[in-house]
Amino acid sequence: MATFEQIFIANSVYAEFLYLLRFPDKVNKTLFLIGPSCVGIDVPNRVPIIGPKDMRNLPVLQENLAQQAYLLLQGRKVPCYGNVETIYSPFFVRNFPFYPVTDGLWDIQKFPAYLKENRFSKCYAVRYPGGLDIQDDRMEYMDIPALWKGLSKTERKTLVGRFGISPDEFAGLKKKKILLVTQPLSEDSIVSEEEKIRLYRSIVSRYFLSDIVIKPHPRERTNWAEIFPTIPVVPRIVPAELLSLMTPQIERIATFFSTSACTVLPPERVDFYAKDFTKLRMMDEGRHDGDKPLKPAASFDVEESLKENNFNWLRVPDNSFYKDK
Repeated sequence: MATFEQIFIANSVYAEFLYLLRFPDKVNKTLFLIGPSCVGIDVPNRVPIIGPKDMRNLPVLQENLAQQAYLLLQGRKVPCYGNVETIYSPFFVRNFPFYPVTDGLWDIQKFPAYLKENRFSKCYAVRYPGGLDIQDDRMEYMDIPALWKGLSKTERKTLVGRFGISPDEFAGLKKKKILLVTQPLSEDSIVSEEEKIRLYRSIVSRYFLSDIVIKPHPRERTNWAEIFPTIPVVPRIVPAELLSLMTPQIERIATFFSTSACTVLPPERVDFYAKDFTKLRMMDEGRHDGDKPLKPAASFDVEESLKENNFNWLRVPDNSFYKDK
């Protein structure tokens, strides 16, 4: 039985990417407890974790995972890294030295409360320009380009390979200028699948097709390669940050409201489209897509949601990369 030195628990491709980048020497000694979004990432010593179809069964599944982890760890309380909010995390938060790893902006907004309550001795995050900046010795802000630069060629190749794409595949993207980062608008019941596709067709029409590469969200089910057959689509589990490291020629990011875009490029080179589609504000609270209720657009308006943190980089795109410029 392997002797594990650390645990990683999450259902976030981004958090797992940051962990692999930050602790390359610990990967083979880590017990990975990973949710469905991360199952495609090639890491050793992984135990898939999924939520129950019936939430009444959750306590039993939580207990089973706790017992399995106890056996694999031989009763040792090793450091645990990952997401605080997964349905299985509370056991590890209570019983292990726990170190939160950011799952993005929404996750980071919880860190001040965590630190104020002295729940954790260290939190791992990335900086967002013009936004939330927690001044605390227990915060470690990870510099993704610096961490990448610190890896050996072998470590870089291994890291890229874990996300199911070879350097040769990246070579075909070297002439692309626009990275379209899509989001699970229909999967999260924000709009219907048909409306989601219409929205992204509208965004794509603003640019030259030959300039674009699509980076889908890990939780999306939309087949973008079928919808845009002439545009290359990278695997869902490839983080935008990793893609940008391999394709430094990318000049602009187009997205509906993905805040991860601003960890890749400066804010002035990111086109946010959420406020462009103001007609979505007219969506009715009671509107449904089949048996799935849809959220009103106001619930995901980025500028309204984040203005209290002064994210001054949220902006409607200008015309500098449009076809009709």
